[in-house]
Formats: sequence, structure tokens, C-alpha cells
Amino acid sequence: MLLLAGAVGLAACAPARPAEQAPPEATDSSTVRHAVGGGATPASPAAWRELAPPFVEGRLLLGSAFFTDASGIWRCVADRCERFEDAGAPARSLRLPCAVDVRAFESNLVASPGGTVAAMRCGAELVRLRTDGSSLGRTQAPLDSGSMVVDDDGVVTTTIDRGQDRWTIVRQRGDAAPETLEVVSKTPVQPGIGSLMAWSQGNTEHELVWPRAASPVAFSGLAFVNGAHLWVSFSKGGYGRLEGTALRPVSGEPKGGLPPHGVLVSSVPWGPDGMLFVYERAVLLVNQELLAVHQLELPRISLSLAYDADRLVTDRVSEVLASASGDVLFARLADGSVMAYGPIR
Repeated sequence: MLLLAGAVGLAACAPARPAEQAPPEATDSSTVRHAVGGGATPASPAAWRELAPPFVEGRLLLGSAFFTDASGIWRCVADRCERFEDAGAPARSLRLPCAVDVRAFESNLVASPGGTVAAMRCGAELVRLRTDGSSLGRTQAPLDSGSMVVDDDGVVTTTIDRGQDRWTIVRQRGDAAPETLEVVSKTPVQPGIGSLMAWSQGNTEHELVWPRAASPVAFSGLAFVNGAHLWVSFSKGGYGRLEGTALRPVSGEPKGGLPPHGVLVSSVPWGPDGMLFVYERAVLLVNQELLAVHQLELPRISLSLAYDADRLVTDRVSEVLASASGDVLFARLADGSVMAYGPIR
């Protein structure tokens, strides 16, 4: 899963009934607590630990991208990525075919769910490569393409905004002729992988999901995904999970607030089929039914960073990621440093 430095809430979820907030309590940053509902259990005893140093000490890191693989995290700046797994261990590196370019929270670099394949727009070319450095080929990039995803086989899916609510979804398998689908949507269309071709990312009464080789499924609410798995936070309350061409209600119902840990900030994949609901000061780990499995507090930090002629002062984690296995969580800070928590059992 790829995260962009400075992006706020990728695939952010907005449950229908936010809970009231309470003032934060003074607790140790590594405290693990029982989650609410669903028979949640505390994670194994562990603590947040420093994993990767700041990119430049004392400065805000912009124009970068982060993604995870089975057990480590990659930090990409300019045309180079570094991988970190164990504190003190030598970092692996990957040379990119062009520089990372982040505009309006969209990057020209994306990584597969397992973190084994990357795809990158370099000018008019779409370049696919494995994170061991081996090439998977170059093709012409779809013109005017927007969001892009890649799976662990190197299959790239992009969406193109044609204007006037018209969208084209393009799926490219190597050098084969691309598979295309023309759709109509009033809200932005996001590409999917596997059996999930695409879905609309609004929060209205007229949203759609397009399963591959099937009719679109209409829903009212906000969708979020982990790979080919899609859930919906329904506008009228409750959640559903896409199974085939139907949205089946699930048992869990995460809230928009987690007292005393603040409001929901984002939702990101956890393991092969779960999700992380990231709040201001804690993270909730949920399974396919969106039932809480673990809950843990985020590390307490205090950063004062140079940003041009100004300074940014923050006490919050910028983003949270999970390893593809789901065993390790990573907290990215605004200076590019990374903290790790796990293994989670």
C-alpha cells in the first residue's frame, strides 16, 4: 500500500454516526488497550520503536512516497527508494526509472498490495518493475490518466476523467491490448485490482462499484478497499462488504470517534483482508466483518521542523501503514522518519 507524504486520509472512511470525543488521557505511548466490541484482544506486549531516521534532520519531508512489503517499509525520494525492516540493519535500495512526482496527493509511483511490484509514470511511458530491481517492461502510458493501481502480477489499472461525468477505466496486462470500460459517474472514479474493476469515491446517494465482467452495483455512502475487497459505510448507518455483485451487511460498525483518542482520520489496508481505522491518537485493527481485533495507541511525538522560511510544529503521526502480512505497523512522521510496532499476534 502506497502513502504519500503530506496526504491526508487516503481512502478515508466516514461512518454514519460519529461518537462524541472526550479529552485525551495521559497514557504511555506503547499502551495496548482492549478494543470496543467484537471480542477484541490486546496485541502482544510491544512498544513503538524507531526504525528509519529523518530524511534530513529538522526539516519537513515533501514530495515523497512510502509503501510496505511483507515485513518492511520503503521510503522513496527523488529517484531512489530505501527499505527499512529492523532497526540498525542495513537498508536496501531501489533505483527508480524517474523521480517521484507528487501533485494534488496523486503520485506517479504506486506499489502493489504485497509491495513486490511498482508501477511508475515517466513522461509518456508506464514503467513496471519488481522491487528487487528487475524490469517488467515499458508501455505507453494512457493519456490524461488519473489514479493508478498495480497488483502483484504487474497488472496496472488506471482511470481517465473524460469530463461531463464520463470516465474510462483502463487495465493493462504487460504488452497485451488494454482492457477498457466506459462508465458514467458524478463523483471521482478510483481503479481497483483483481475482481474489483473500479468504484466511485464520493459520499452521496448515487455511488457505484464496478465488479469485473458484471453489472455495476449501486449504493449510498462511502466505499473503502483493501486490494480487491470493498466495504461501504452506508449513509443511513451500518456497513456492508461486496460479495460478488451484492453488498452484504457485516457485523462490525466502527465509529467516527474513539474516545479519548479523537476522531477518525483515515482507513488503510491491514493484512490480506482487514482494515486499519486510524484515529488522531490510536489505531483500531478490524477483520473482514469490521469487528475490532486489536487497538493500540499511536506514539506520542513532538516535532518542530523547518519549512522554507517557516516552521511546522506537530505532535501527530502523519500516516500509519501495515506490512502486507499485517504483523507490523509503521508510523510515518513529517520529517520522513518511521517508527514500527510489532509483531502483532
